[in-house]
Amino acid sequence: MRHSAFVLALLLSARCHPVFAASEATTTVTKAGVPFYPPLARTALVQGVVVAEVTTSGEAFGAIKIVSGHPLLSAAVTQNLRTWVLVNSPTTTFRVTYRYKIADSCKGKPSVTMDLPTDVSICSPPNPLVY
Repeated sequence: MRHSAFVLALLLSARCHPVFAASEATTTVTKAGVPFYPPLARTALVQGVVVAEVTTSGEAFGAIKIVSGHPLLSAAVTQNLRTWVLVNSPTTTFRVTYRYKIADSCKGKPSVTMDLPTDVSICSPPNPLVY
């Protein structure tokens, strides 16, 4: 019984830790284009999270795979990730999360927050109503 409790505790603790943590720590982004809110997605009020799995290859990403997210937002994520320049990055794989939000809290101006290399948030005010 003690053995199965230990195994259960070990499994639960393993699920709480990010799979890619070591890779993220070794990746430094020296340049990145400013991500944008795709106009069609903004007009359609599409918002949400896009998760991309990236594999580094020297100074850029050798592979970008969208794991989840709306297609109207995913294309913009892939396009933005292609602008990133990395330094001293060993070949490694990790996830980058983009959060797209349409909110009045943007106060009429879009905003971008980048916590590189793992998190990017894009906030845009809603389009003005046209009558």
